[in-house]
Amino acid sequence: METYSLCGASFKDGKVSFDIQITGKAIFFKMNIEEIKKNISRFKKIYIPIISEMYAAYSTHNVEKINSLINKINSPNQPQISSYLLIFSSLYIVFMVIANLTGSKITNFLGYYIPAALYFFPFTYILDDILTEIYGFRISRSIIWAGFGINLLITIGCLLATSLPASQLWEGQHSFEHVFGHTPRIFIASIISYFFGEFINSLILSKLKILTLGKHFWLRAISSTIIAVIIDSIFFCTISFYGVLPVNLLISMIILQCIFKISYEIIMLPITTRIVEYIKSKENSDVFDFNISYNPFTWR
Repeated sequence: METYSLCGASFKDGKVSFDIQITGKAIFFKMNIEEIKKNISRFKKIYIPIISEMYAAYSTHNVEKINSLINKINSPNQPQISSYLLIFSSLYIVFMVIANLTGSKITNFLGYYIPAALYFFPFTYILDDILTEIYGFRISRSIIWAGFGINLLITIGCLLATSLPASQLWEGQHSFEHVFGHTPRIFIASIISYFFGEFINSLILSKLKILTLGKHFWLRAISSTIIAVIIDSIFFCTISFYGVLPVNLLISMIILQCIFKISYEIIMLPITTRIVEYIKSKENSDVFDFNISYNPFTWR
């Protein structure tokens, strides 16, 4: 039997109307309070208490209580914390940290010079796609902010560690500074490009999911990544190297980074799609971001 989820509610002309989603599917319809009562067995257990409260408030014409419950329903509920959510959010943070710590090494890739971080950072976009698709923009936004804070702390910690006076018994200070010392310009470029790239990726994927009724994940993932990666690479390369490198070399660097990151997304897409499908089936979670704020500075 198909299960129902509450997406929203309204109170107009003395009537309570509910927005219903068939759980795990992009199928939506409306029900009034009496229809809700008749189909109560179809609803996920987490919605039973608030439905019961609403029916009691409606039966006693308690308008204040009805409006309070509607506000509660229309405030998006965060999915329950699960082992899958913890695993993928942890992996997101891990790849972000690895990219941050390996950014100072320059590697040779088919004759092109690229930072080692570029081998790891694209995984943050892939993991952000998974988190946003399954758990919604609000969860993704929280994890992006967590990554931002951790990135900031690691950078500050590395700068403090390199500035501490070295023991006379230790001869690795120069090498340590070379690996962990971040110039302010690179640091600023890193946090700005991270902030815009990750939030734009998550926002576009979330918006496109509603527009496509949850279909064509492959197209949505690639589209959001392409736009986010272009913005990310332009910010990072321009802030880091404008005035240091010739403009033609700077443009070549931006194009190379975009191609590299987008290629990761395309190559990993079959695996990403299977992971998304598997977790959706296991957790019965497929969040559509209705009635939320896309403001990155709010938690609503």
